[in-house]
Amino acid sequence: MRPTTVGVSSPRSRCSLVSPETKERRKLGVTLMTLRVRGALLVFLFALTGWVVFPENAFSDAKCFFSDALGATFVPSEDRGGEFQIALSVNDFHDVKQVQKHFVYATVWARLLASQLAADTGGLCNAVIGPYLFPNLHVFLIAHRARTGAISDPASCVHSLEKVAKSQPSAESISAAALKESQTISRRFSSPVGYIGVEDNILKIALRQIYGPDTFMNALVSISTNSEAFHSLDPVEFQAWLQAQQSGGRSEVNPIAICAPDTNPKSDRVAHPRETLPYSNLAAAGLIRLSTTDTGPVVPPTLRHVIIVGDSQDVANAPHPSLTIDDYCNKQHSLPNHTQARIHCLEAMALNIDTWTMLFCDADDCTSESAAESVMAAVAKDQAVITSAEGSLARGQARGPYLVAIE
Repeated sequence: MRPTTVGVSSPRSRCSLVSPETKERRKLGVTLMTLRVRGALLVFLFALTGWVVFPENAFSDAKCFFSDALGATFVPSEDRGGEFQIALSVNDFHDVKQVQKHFVYATVWARLLASQLAADTGGLCNAVIGPYLFPNLHVFLIAHRARTGAISDPASCVHSLEKVAKSQPSAESISAAALKESQTISRRFSSPVGYIGVEDNILKIALRQIYGPDTFMNALVSISTNSEAFHSLDPVEFQAWLQAQQSGGRSEVNPIAICAPDTNPKSDRVAHPRETLPYSNLAAAGLIRLSTTDTGPVVPPTLRHVIIVGDSQDVANAPHPSLTIDDYCNKQHSLPNHTQARIHCLEAMALNIDTWTMLFCDADDCTSESAAESVMAAVAKDQAVITSAEGSLARGQARGPYLVAIE
């Protein structure tokens, strides 16, 4: 299994009393980006937020998904209740406003579902839910048999979740959930936790320039960082959206087929969401300038100059990485002007669709912003990095390298 970590919304010390569902969200993470650091297992607890019309179930029953790596790592096997999806729909995947509205509403509903499930079962059942199978919700179900000592059938947790999914939340609970999501996004940028939190923010903001304007992926990465979109949510409009989603037998909780660990990620049996989604054009490789106004004020000198490259072939949670940049990561490199620097990598998968990797200089080798700028400018010209980006063509477009400068 690849070492995996997720971004974090706020340090755990901020709250002395937290609900069971909040604890589960912190354990497994709930967001647009799933982050993986190569070379070491670094666990930071952020709350992250997660296709033309598609059929009711966007994925064929014959397709399988690799098991959620975070759930398999942090949830005891006897507490794992399985992975599911709740089928939702969008009328037009090429309509940016519809896509963004669906993402906001699905994210808020996911929070409501998890909270109500824990309340209805007295904490026996919890779930980490998010829009990671867009437009559907992904559910990682947790039945706390080990903690409670109760004899619990995970099927009872599924039944409880199904009941919640068919209910209508109150306007007050909708507004409260939307406000919490808005506050989570704001904290993520104003008070990032450690390097991982800062890197997560940089990736999200940079992708807004990497994906072409008005494209499907640009719509998603842009709305995921927009706290105001959640804060201004209209509960009456949300209820109308939910009623439409619940009609016609939709919003059912269906099990997900899990791939065997030794399944080849390139097998036709493995689900590849990007193959069924609208293609998003990319900016040409080169310089991307960002501001701390967007990324958040806390950006260490080492991270003010980074490189981002993509991989069009990687599959979410696959046990073996496919990234060609892997051989470059966490190694000492000899660069022009007799410079020696160790280059680290952070991998991010947006909504289980696209994989991107951030390369940055080790803080011990780049002790100043100018040193980081010089080293990363040289890395951007390294043939191994260029080859990695060009070897990941998507419709003839190389995925970088993008040299990101934060001012």
